[in-house]
Amino acid sequence: MPRCHAIFIEEPIEHQFPGFRIDTPVREFPLWGNFHVGDVQALSNATDQSYHIFSVATPEDLGSVFESLRGAGTTDTLIIGRTGNVIALDWHKVCAASYPRGITKLHVGKAPSDLYVVGKRRFEGMLKEIDASINWTGDSFSRMLFDELFFHRFDRIYEVGGHSYLLRNATEYFRENLNLLSYLKDQDFLDLYGRLEQTHTAKVIIAEGGVVRNSILGAGSRVRGEVEDSLISHNVYVARGARVRNCVILPFNVIEERALLEHTLVLGGKDAAVERDVRIGGTDAVSNKEHPQALKNGLTVIGQGMTVPRGSQIGAGCLVYGKMEKRLTKPLHLEDGASYRAR
Repeated sequence: MPRCHAIFIEEPIEHQFPGFRIDTPVREFPLWGNFHVGDVQALSNATDQSYHIFSVATPEDLGSVFESLRGAGTTDTLIIGRTGNVIALDWHKVCAASYPRGITKLHVGKAPSDLYVVGKRRFEGMLKEIDASINWTGDSFSRMLFDELFFHRFDRIYEVGGHSYLLRNATEYFRENLNLLSYLKDQDFLDLYGRLEQTHTAKVIIAEGGVVRNSILGAGSRVRGEVEDSLISHNVYVARGARVRNCVILPFNVIEERALLEHTLVLGGKDAAVERDVRIGGTDAVSNKEHPQALKNGLTVIGQGMTVPRGSQIGAGCLVYGKMEKRLTKPLHLEDGASYRAR
């Protein structure tokens, strides 16, 4: 029988990742140009262990967690994590370690993580505490469990080898994609990156006149414009005269002629485009007024499947989202921190 049992709590999408499709779990988010979050998780031998993944949004969902804990296959030692904590580590070593009573917070590669080791009875008590106090119509279960209870109650820190990346909201997701530029300077991470299965193999094309500086291009991307300090995912096209600076552009987007994007996350979607003569983003460190906790530091997000009409002017800290594949006909004009929802 395994010495530990892992439980992962699915990260909530709707409020923490505005603009993303709410039926897409975090583990399916694109990551680092060619991969998905789940590709990195698969580098660990977690599937060799006893584990469950739960999405907890209602009291009934919490009941399924209690039912699982009382099952015959669950050990007395639990490792609790959230799917928004992307990890790559040796689970055999983690489970083989001897942990004292109480709550142990794991640092992975000396980096903070949202992984905690706790006894089954202690964890059941925490779940009952949440069930008695949470507002199920608004509060996030994972936020209360990890940010309130675990974070303020752990007794010690235990360091394990590996890598840990926190993707708990859209701002962290944007940051961790761009951080690949610095991660690749670390030999340990480079070895990890080299073990990722390459699912996209089409050639990258930088056309005559195209300029790429300090950026990463995914397979099948084509650049005729200028890309700087950015991550361009697979099958993205940046047209002549377009400029992309400090951005993350997810798969299948088209950035048309003379578009200027700065500090912007453009989510994926086939046939989606930022049309010509569009200006998006800026350098002001403002938060989005509708989602101030998820969209910080001036990050602007263009939601999945959205096409930004020709001539639009969209400021820093903005959010453009709504009906999937909605093609807008009039230019958008949004001041810093504003939102537009297509209906």
